[in-house]
Amino acid sequence: MQIDLKQIKKILIIRPRAIGDVILTTPFIRNLKKTMPDAKIDFLLEPFVAPVLYGNPNINNILVFKRYTPKKELPAVAKMRKNEMQNISSNVKIFKNNMDMLFYLNRQKYDIVFDLWGNFRTIIISVLTGAKYRVGFVYKLRKFFYNIPVAPDIIPKYNVNYYFDLLKPLCIQPDNEQTEIYYSREDEQYITNFVNDLKKDGSKLIGINPMGSWITKRWPEEKFIELINLLLKELSDIKIILIWGPGELDSVSKIKSFFKNNKEVIVAPETNINQLAALIKKLDVLVTNDGAPKHIAVAVGTKTITIFGPTNYKSWGPADDLRHIYIFSGIECAPCDKMICKDKNMECMKKIEAKYVFEKIKLLI
Repeated sequence: MQIDLKQIKKILIIRPRAIGDVILTTPFIRNLKKTMPDAKIDFLLEPFVAPVLYGNPNINNILVFKRYTPKKELPAVAKMRKNEMQNISSNVKIFKNNMDMLFYLNRQKYDIVFDLWGNFRTIIISVLTGAKYRVGFVYKLRKFFYNIPVAPDIIPKYNVNYYFDLLKPLCIQPDNEQTEIYYSREDEQYITNFVNDLKKDGSKLIGINPMGSWITKRWPEEKFIELINLLLKELSDIKIILIWGPGELDSVSKIKSFFKNNKEVIVAPETNINQLAALIKKLDVLVTNDGAPKHIAVAVGTKTITIFGPTNYKSWGPADDLRHIYIFSGIECAPCDKMICKDKNMECMKKIEAKYVFEKIKLLI
């Protein structure tokens, strides 16, 4: 189907979650805006991830809708979701319910909808917008709902480039893979107040993210403790900052308890998504499991060491970038992309040694 870009005035992008996944859509958004600077671009997503797009100059409106069914989550996570929505950006619209959302989207008369998620709910939303063009990946029955279906690449590649494939029907040639996240002056000042004291003596800041949204993505706690001991023993003039998100403070505090008398190991202050971006920007390197902090680091230009287990590093990191090192065990069953290890022992993580990770850190610090 031939698309006349001059006729595209209103664009809707749908990608409900998660933090890292939405960050990976930002080059896609930028290239749409670059090609059609006068077009209005709206983005539909869930509340917790909405701040990822705060301040993004390529977005006109951030549209927030709730999950169809409440997700069971820790009280700390629920509190964070609530707090994020108390300090919303001026271009955010929050829908009261599904009907409110569907009526609003239909009234907008979008010219084109990009469904970057492709589950049953987002497919239905795409159709009910009434948009002339509906773009999405072909998978099973999805092809019957998109009038511009795109065959997904079966070869693993950075998901930024996976999204770029949806631009091919529009003959848009992407500029580059650089992702984006923004934060306010207030967010930056909050972090500067924390970091300034740590850097008074010229110390390098090493961030450690021992958490992950899946239990299978988490390198064992004892391995992180061993790594921190190596860093403290072998490197001078460093500070180690343990970063954390909703519901994770107890876990990082437990790691800190092994170094309770050591002032070089610090638990980061509580942050929202944008403040976390400002903090990661200040780090010299971030050592992390696969997850949101890793994607934030790439977006703000901070070097990373990422430990991969069940997920494929080729899908979740820029290729051939010496600022970002990927560590994985290489065992036969990995990557499996499973949230639960079938063998219950998570060998793909346990086989990665702290000494090996330490040697990689030295290459970047």
